Amino acid sequence: LQMVASGRLVKMGTGSIEDARQPDHLQAQVDSLHLDAESSEIIFLGTGSSSGLPSVRCLLSAEGGCPSCREAMMNPDSKNRRGNPSLLIRYRGTKRDPQGDVDGSGSETKNILIDAGKTFKESVLRWFPRFGIKTVDAIVLTHEHADAILGLDDFRELQTWDLEWRGKALPPPTPVFLSDATYKTLCNIFPYLTKKVDTSKGEFQRMVTQLSFNCVPPLKTFNAVGLEIRTLPTEHGPDCICYGYDFGVRDRVVYLSDFTSISDEVFEVIEERQVSILVLDSLRPDKDSLTHIGLPTAVEIARRVKPKKTFLVGLSDNFGDHDEFNEGLRAKYGPQGIDIQLAHDGLRIPLHL
Repeated sequence: LQMVASGRLVKMGTGSIEDARQPDHLQAQVDSLHLDAESSEIIFLGTGSSSGLPSVRCLLSAEGGCPSCREAMMNPDSKNRRGNPSLLIRYRGTKRDPQGDVDGSGSETKNILIDAGKTFKESVLRWFPRFGIKTVDAIVLTHEHADAILGLDDFRELQTWDLEWRGKALPPPTPVFLSDATYKTLCNIFPYLTKKVDTSKGEFQRMVTQLSFNCVPPLKTFNAVGLEIRTLPTEHGPDCICYGYDFGVRDRVVYLSDFTSISDEVFEVIEERQVSILVLDSLRPDKDSLTHIGLPTAVEIARRVKPKKTFLVGLSDNFGDHDEFNEGLRAKYGPQGIDIQLAHDGLRIPLHL
């Protein structure tokens, strides 16, 4: 496996990575990487905590902010600048007709978005033009908190609206996969997105995001525009069940963005076969909180699951500078055979799913 990030190409191995810094004049070549005929990829659109980074609290403190928040504020391309946790799966699968049946004419790339939180629009503006992304074909939500759902209102800008749309067909609704609890919360927060308008009864149709909702039970597999994805329920504090997701056949990805504990049943599913990429929550470098695990617990999960590589998301400014902290992780855990790193916004990983 290889990782392609803004400004670097990283080869994945067991317990270590090579970080090959690219000169500035090669940056465009890295950013315009073309996948081969079979490649899919994942792109980290957001890797920060619910507040994102730089932190308002930190920058307005008496000290004027920590070094990493100050650097993120001044440098729009900083790896210390982080949006809400979000992942884009660019899945290259068998081409299908509008009814979902295989049409035999080759392959096509579908874009599947995991979570659209408070920083969704910022993430789209930052990364979609850079990576040539024009559309999102399906949305997968982890839970009902603001950092996972509040960007749904902005999603209409990715749909095919005609500016003179009245009297014409609405854009086809984008499928959304989520838990029952998340759907119930959406009905309260976004009634205009969840309720179907009946213009024949005189109801007024506004120009809002068009979505179709599909509630998926825990530990069940669903098909998102061709990609099989399994739900992994985890506890996100005592009052919330947050879905993680398990997908990929050749290269397997397990994504667990917000949690405090994993049940034995879910661990059994995760440990069924080799995990290529394990993505874990990690709010703090020193300890767990009431609603998120921290680095020590993430390391123990990685030690147990034994993935080829582990990436951490949901990061606070307590980690300090991205590159410096990752150097420390390599030095400490590489010799133990644990390849664990902080992810950063814009990180791309080509995969064969």
